[in-house]
Amino acid sequence: MILTLATLLALGAALALAFGVVLRRRRRATVPVAGDTFDELSESERCDFVFAIAPLDDSRSDALLERALGDPSEIVATAAARAMTQHGRKERLAEYLELHPGKRSSRIADTMELLG
Repeated sequence: MILTLATLLALGAALALAFGVVLRRRRRATVPVAGDTFDELSESERCDFVFAIAPLDDSRSDALLERALGDPSEIVATAAARAMTQHGRKERLAEYLELHPGKRSSRIADTMELLG
């Protein structure tokens, strides 16, 4: 089967268009504009977001970090704990872990102790 130059160009244009659509959707999904969008991100994107907002010292970032501590993914919760520890929120983290006792909180506390 021999493909003509016009067929190859049309196929290339279709692939480029499809690739562009995928990139636009991905870009929209990775830029949360509200707290509810956080849940729609992948686990790695939530971790990235946690570390990105950790240096901010405002009530919205504090609330999102605390929300991330309760994330269904223990990796995201540990990332939030690490970010809080690194950015002067150790007391807030300790309060959260005390208010939410259990195996998960113990593992997070142990991990933070190991990381120093």
